[in-house]
Amino acid sequence: MPPRLYHPQPTHAIPSPNMRTGSRYEPQPGFPAGVSMSSPYENPNLAAGGGMPSTTSYLPNSATAQMGFQLGRNAVNAGHEYMEQNFGRWLSTTQLHHYFSVTNSYVVAKLLLIIFPWRRRSWARKLKRSEMNGSAEGYCAPGEDLNSPDMYIPLMAFVTHLLLICALAGMQDKFQPELLGLRASKACGVVLFEFLATRLGCYLLNISNQSQVLDLLAFSGYKFIGLILTSLSRLAGMPWFTRFTFLYTYLATAFFLLRSLKYAVLPESTMAINATITSHQRSRRIYFLFFIAASQILFMYILL
Repeated sequence: MPPRLYHPQPTHAIPSPNMRTGSRYEPQPGFPAGVSMSSPYENPNLAAGGGMPSTTSYLPNSATAQMGFQLGRNAVNAGHEYMEQNFGRWLSTTQLHHYFSVTNSYVVAKLLLIIFPWRRRSWARKLKRSEMNGSAEGYCAPGEDLNSPDMYIPLMAFVTHLLLICALAGMQDKFQPELLGLRASKACGVVLFEFLATRLGCYLLNISNQSQVLDLLAFSGYKFIGLILTSLSRLAGMPWFTRFTFLYTYLATAFFLLRSLKYAVLPESTMAINATITSHQRSRRIYFLFFIAASQILFMYILL
């Protein structure tokens, strides 16, 4: 039979935690003072069988942790309330959710409507009725109404336009890292200028609508659909085809805005604040509406 094995027992004395520096039994970093580095059988403060000190005495105070969590929660709630009070009417989460409530069928139908707006008859927006008394509570979401503006298509078209411009420049060996930033800055500047100019015209003509701000931002982004098609036409290598595509997409975008913005500039529904206007005001607003549509050729030419 094999000889019986005996485990050696330590014969040295348990070192004191106050031993001089440099001793071979000096406590290592991470171990508190008074904890020995010896066997767990000789020191009851070591974890059973693991050779590590017990962590029971090092757990954070539960009351202190709860107080810290509560302070953090209060800070987050205070910041959320501040944002809602100061920026809620411009960038409310509920309003943004309304503009991004789209479906796949809506996106396809909307793109076809922007490119081929000539045959559509009805451009009126659908009202959302209350289930209690049937009163109007606002406009339907884009997924429920094709005439409703959305922010999904303009945002995706904006990003696609920038990437396509950089890709075409790369195919011609003209791409530089600064091109993306310059194009993005120019596009944001044009959209912001158009938005401010339109808002100024609405203010001077006393045009007001409950959802006018985000609607104008959405409508100003639909021009990027025509710019994408014009950029793609350059791949054909025929300048006349590119000019024809640019002219057609401009006319389509102008006609689309002319019909879509009519509900905001010439309100006729119960959702408009100033639904009753005089004939003189109506003629001035019609001129303003045509000016918005005609100015798209300048903005699209700058962004091309």
